[in-house]
Amino acid sequence: MRSHGSVDAEFAKGGGTFEGDYYVPLLAHAAMEPLVAVADFKDGILTAWAPTQNPQAVQAIVSQELGIPKENAICHVTLLGGAFGRKSKPDCVAEAAVLSKKLGRPVKVVWTREDDMKFDYYNAVAAMYLQASLDAKGKPTAWLQRSVFPPITSIYDVNAVYGDPPHLAQGWTDMPYDIPNLQIENGPAKAHVRIGWLRSVANIYHTFAVQTFTDELAHRAARDPAEYLLDLIGPPRTLDFRGVDYPNYGAS
Repeated sequence: MRSHGSVDAEFAKGGGTFEGDYYVPLLAHAAMEPLVAVADFKDGILTAWAPTQNPQAVQAIVSQELGIPKENAICHVTLLGGAFGRKSKPDCVAEAAVLSKKLGRPVKVVWTREDDMKFDYYNAVAAMYLQASLDAKGKPTAWLQRSVFPPITSIYDVNAVYGDPPHLAQGWTDMPYDIPNLQIENGPAKAHVRIGWLRSVANIYHTFAVQTFTDELAHRAARDPAEYLLDLIGPPRTLDFRGVDYPNYGAS
């Protein structure tokens, strides 16, 4: 997706190289307040009270599931009690709405913690591989990074296997180091569970990998990690990531 210089040519010279593999498991939100909603269907109008981050999504799914116009789906947003991205998904509200229509009375749905964990929209599992060629002072002359993770877009497209540009730009393609030979890649990964947003999203795994690898290089060079990081970032300059290519985005 992003490349300048030639990491292959630099690695072929031999000399000091360092590799790192990093892994982040599926992460559940486990908000302190469980998923909850109150719904009242009456005279073709559904009124809901819910701690939702996305009342527009509530309107959309209630309209779809109950077969009513969106303007007949009214959502009162309460305090969230913790959310972190999970409560942008309105499945709990849809459940309460369907039950209210079937029973003909107001319904309150509260998910158990077991339900919450089983039916979460998890932050993606991810694996990252990084390799650097190092000069005599331990500073990279070439830098390769690869990541694979089931993308958030798999929520809407079961065939999606590559990361989408907005999430790849979170701690991965926007890597700011001043290195003469650089290559940044993303491989395919299928989703086997529901993938969703968790605060800081793709930075959770990408920034973890890049910064841990950086700290390991600083340790090998016997340098202060903060000074080493500033050295890699380089002199003041304007970074333009608009030329990053995403050739596999949308490919199955």
